[in-house]
Amino acid sequence: MRDGIAWGVEIKNTWAYIDRPEMYAKISLCEDLGLRPLFIMRWAPKHYIQIIRQRNGFGLLYEDQYFPPGHSLAVDNLKVLFLPVVIATEVGTGVFERFVKWHEGSVVV
Repeated sequence: MRDGIAWGVEIKNTWAYIDRPEMYAKISLCEDLGLRPLFIMRWAPKHYIQIIRQRNGFGLLYEDQYFPPGHSLAVDNLKVLFLPVVIATEVGTGVFERFVKWHEGSVVV
């Protein structure tokens, strides 16, 4: 919850996009529970972001795929392939700041 708004959060840290039926189901679940949908995704098509916004939610994209500590060999092997991967325990500050900026602009007081 932030500023009295309860959010239903889906974090998708995979190469593949979220399946469209799954996205719609999660948006509907949020609506039924009185939550605003927040999808934090490594990547998604632009029309997914529009669908989420039309349903009173927010789609937050980030570029790197996150791996937990202890997976440095796998990350090193993927970096050789020029894939955007990092070892981290939380989503980068800039990603969260984009949500906060959007949120503060969308809250009606």
